[in-house]
Amino acid sequence: MSNLPPSTPPPPMQYASPSSGDDGGALNILSTCWYVFAVLVLLPSCIGGIYMAFGLIFGGLGAAAGASGGDAGGGLAVGALGMIPCCFGGALASVFIVLSYLCYRTGRNLAARRNHTLCFVTGLVVCLIFPLGTILGVFTLITINKPEVKILFT
Repeated sequence: MSNLPPSTPPPPMQYASPSSGDDGGALNILSTCWYVFAVLVLLPSCIGGIYMAFGLIFGGLGAAAGASGGDAGGGLAVGALGMIPCCFGGALASVFIVLSYLCYRTGRNLAARRNHTLCFVTGLVVCLIFPLGTILGVFTLITINKPEVKILFT
């Protein structure tokens, strides 16, 4: 036998629970992702702007061609027909501009830890934009529904 004292067992390893991470850091990362996503959502509004430009150009050309030909009624009909893509483009651009603004506000609110309801609703809405919106929305919903994170929101 040896004269060594009995060894004590090492302390048990403590594992971090999944919810004990740095929740403030996760909110900051999500906030940055929302800013980037707001810019990406804003890009399709340019397509709406192109539709509006084509509608105005073709509507104006149709009205001018009708006026020069002497038949005012035909020119007005063609000009009015050119307003269809203009209205469609305006609606498309408006939807994406509003959605981009909501994404921007969600990023700001996540960084400032306020307005939990807006963050929750916008997270639900962007889940419809596949695949990036779905990923961002699900991660946002998981993160902001943790009890530790709900406490951070005032």
